Amino acid sequence: MRFEIFLIICNYVGTVAFAASGVLKGVKHKLDIFGITLLAVITALGGGILRDILIAQIPDVLINPEGLYIAIITSGIMWLFTKKIRKK
Repeated sequence: MRFEIFLIICNYVGTVAFAASGVLKGVKHKLDIFGITLLAVITALGGGILRDILIAQIPDVLINPEGLYIAIITSGIMWLFTKKIRKK
């Protein structure tokens, strides 16, 4: 496996993990789906955006929005799972 592909996979796994942690925190505080998604996206992408702003670069998520899509999809899937689990 090439090192670039490994880094991309690690980036996606990290994005999913941070988005999931944002969803769980939003569910804990009883937010709606919009609040949960916003919290997941900020948690997953906020550090990279802040880093890019501090080094005077265009944030990578604005150039390559795959991370944003992954965070939104993760928040939707996690919200459905937590909603289903809470009903039981």
